[in-house]
Amino acid sequence: MSSSRKGSDKQSDEAAIKEWHRKYHDSCNRGDLETFKTLLDDDITWLPPNAPIMKKKACLEMAENLMKNYRINQNPTIEEIKTDADLAYSRISYRETYYPKDEGKPIINDGKGVYLFRRRSDGLWVSTHIIWNSNVA
Repeated sequence: MSSSRKGSDKQSDEAAIKEWHRKYHDSCNRGDLETFKTLLDDDITWLPPNAPIMKKKACLEMAENLMKNYRINQNPTIEEIKTDADLAYSRISYRETYYPKDEGKPIINDGKGVYLFRRRSDGLWVSTHIIWNSNVA
């Protein structure tokens, strides 16, 4: 990505993407589906591991099901952020644990992901695509 944006603008954009990640993972950890929805583009596309591509309705159904049935603890580490005017991407590594709200053993996973973003007309960043996979064999 090349950019004609000034350093301070890029710094602000990178800070905004970091804040987006904080809100996104915090909403997952709190089970806050309403906040979660506001962070996604209307045409969000997910590319989850070992599953077909998912579009917005399926993405939200999956998130709602997980939030309803599990207490989630996601711990991401942002490895890279690149911004360019109205597009950006981030690369993370993560460790997450899903604790069943009913009986059952926790599901522990560590993996990595790539998030693509666009800047909306109001200046806020939303994710358009999320691609992730597990390091667990």
